[in-house]
Amino acid sequence: MKRKSLVVVALMLVLALSLSACGASGAQGVAEGFLNAMKDGDGEKMASFCVEELKTEVEGVGAAIALAKAAGSDFKMSFSDMKVEEDGDTATATFKIKSEMAGDVNEEEGGLSLKKVDGKWLVSGIIN
Repeated sequence: MKRKSLVVVALMLVLALSLSACGASGAQGVAEGFLNAMKDGDGEKMASFCVEELKTEVEGVGAAIALAKAAGSDFKMSFSDMKVEEDGDTATATFKIKSEMAGDVNEEEGGLSLKKVDGKWLVSGIIN
């Protein structure tokens, strides 16, 4: 009986995680996906969330972050307080960025412009 309960709990957990991943859609989900890829230094994944004309630029940003991490630096990046405002086929995401490297901590506000292209939300600009 305990084994059956454990299997049921495990299946519920998998279902909950699957549903939460599916729920990460819309402008909010795209912005979060982009920022998580940035934090990981995954330029290719960052580009997958972008309009065509922004892809090369963000791949370079991702490569620079990946290079800093690969060089053994203690570079860390985190994002908080995200707010997304949608207005028809455009949206703006604002958030706080915290980066740390070699004991230096930098905190600032950032933002992303998003737009719907063929019914799909994509990052169309980075707001400094």
